[in-house]
Amino acid sequence: MERENTETSPAFRYAITNRLRLKFLQRWLPQMKGMGFNFGAGSSDWSFLVPQAARMWRMDVTACEGKKVDVLMDIQRTAIQTGSLDWILCSEVIEHVPDFKAALREIHRALKPGARLILTVPFSVPLHGEPHDYWRFTGHALQALAPEMGFRIVDLKPMGNFRTFFWQTLALDYHRRFAWVPEDLPFPKRVLLKGFRSTVPLFLSFSYGMAFLGDSKGNPGGHILSWGACLEKSG
Repeated sequence: MERENTETSPAFRYAITNRLRLKFLQRWLPQMKGMGFNFGAGSSDWSFLVPQAARMWRMDVTACEGKKVDVLMDIQRTAIQTGSLDWILCSEVIEHVPDFKAALREIHRALKPGARLILTVPFSVPLHGEPHDYWRFTGHALQALAPEMGFRIVDLKPMGNFRTFFWQTLALDYHRRFAWVPEDLPFPKRVLLKGFRSTVPLFLSFSYGMAFLGDSKGNPGGHILSWGACLEKSG
């Protein structure tokens, strides 16, 4: 079935989640020093948060249009020298790794003792990057995983509340329903849906504004979009 797609990138569709993630990364990345890696960099470029005292290499398993990659390696098995890195960023990546514990063990191996991992993981986020979307993580899961993988938790923060959860979910559902128009639909219905399609960017912008209107620091309850963690390698 042929479809038409409006120009709404994943970064635009997930703008609410990305703003929460940016706020967490702004807290920790400017503190990094020395040699670091962005494991699973993809199309995200957080280098503007890294101070001049640090150097960040961007790594991913594949290179394609839109990806900002310096080194091609599998996060589950890299060629990085043991105990050579001062810090690692791994943001919204391990949910796409079949053996995420292997990835965390590899990160632990590559870090120096006392070095830090800046990690973000999704929780209440729809399937994405299919078919390679395997896991979701709670704060309790990260609390259990950290010591098992040889890390000490420095910071563990839920990202989101009811308002951000509601508007992010609504924005993604609106996009899913109206951003693509099957070309084989009857003419009147196809024209009507194309009219809705033209409103998708406006609705995404409206949702973003509503999500952060006024005070958005409310108690997250169970309405958490993602988790952020700063983990320190033990030993």
